[in-house]
Amino acid sequence: MEINLSKTEFKTAINIVSKATAKGTNNELNEYILIDVDEKVTLSAFNNLLSINSTIETASIIEKGGVCIKEHYLNNIVSKMPGDKINIKTVNGRVVIKSDNAVFEIECKEAEEFPEINVELTGESIKISQLLLKEMINKTIFSTQKKGMSEILSGECFTFSKDLIKVIALDGTRLSIRNENIECNYDENIILPAVALSKITTLLLDDYEQKVDIFIIDKGVCLDLGATKVVCRKIEGEFIDINAVITKDYETKVIINRKMLLDSIDRSTIISSDMENTPIIWEVEDDKIKLSVNTTNNKWNEEINCEKEGNDIRIGFNPNFIIEALKAIEDEEINMYFTSSISALRIDDDNKYLYIIMPQNI
Repeated sequence: MEINLSKTEFKTAINIVSKATAKGTNNELNEYILIDVDEKVTLSAFNNLLSINSTIETASIIEKGGVCIKEHYLNNIVSKMPGDKINIKTVNGRVVIKSDNAVFEIECKEAEEFPEINVELTGESIKISQLLLKEMINKTIFSTQKKGMSEILSGECFTFSKDLIKVIALDGTRLSIRNENIECNYDENIILPAVALSKITTLLLDDYEQKVDIFIIDKGVCLDLGATKVVCRKIEGEFIDINAVITKDYETKVIINRKMLLDSIDRSTIISSDMENTPIIWEVEDDKIKLSVNTTNNKWNEEINCEKEGNDIRIGFNPNFIIEALKAIEDEEINMYFTSSISALRIDDDNKYLYIIMPQNI
């Protein structure tokens, strides 16, 4: 195998597929990148959740073949090469990487040792804006379970139905949902690992005009980003029935400026950030919310104007849970619904988003 290619394009492809490499697994090949040279040059990497390949169209192919190189070596070598062009070839079971006068000869594995990554781009796809998909994930993923016994809750549930995509995350103390009207002819629920989704978002462009095609396959989903293809494994099992935790009943409704509330709660974390279990106390009375935090050595309080309908209420929340939800919302004003001091807060607009947050004891 031998190829000549642009350092910039090579480094870009390495950065893309390296998101699927992993250390410390029981499969040594998770640390490797496959360089496959046929009609085009394709880089591939995989772990137990994700596989990615990226094609370089402009490479000059001198001899076809393939080789597996440790991501750590390949990434660092290419980054520090002096020239704009790179030559890679295999010689006597080793790989030689050259640029200008710099030459590396490193260990490698045979391409045949690398498992075949099946990219299934068959059937009807769901076409969605890359930025929109990124936003749907980023504005819900914080509600997935980080630690715990439930693999189901460590993922996000993607619900595909007639002209609607819903992304749901739930960790037992809060629920986040985003809805988007997208042309879709599927009727599927798929749970995808949050760890993999966080990697995928880094591949999506910040551009509403650029599209990604999503194909639903037996083992999960396949994303077609043009030169880059991603296969994400699904989590087997049924997601929690969210209808059991959603209620439209309320005793108190508050309409408030989102940015004003966010800034106020953010200030509270100056003294509560080192006290994970210290709640921020809300006292909703008349047309004001009185917010306060009391720690062993410090106190903070602030009042914010609001519109209130219904009963007064006193309730406590984890301030970080509220902050994450408020940062995910774009609206200038938000509607908040309370049932009691021991029941969840609901923030929604009856259309695009829903956030439910359980209270803390006060």
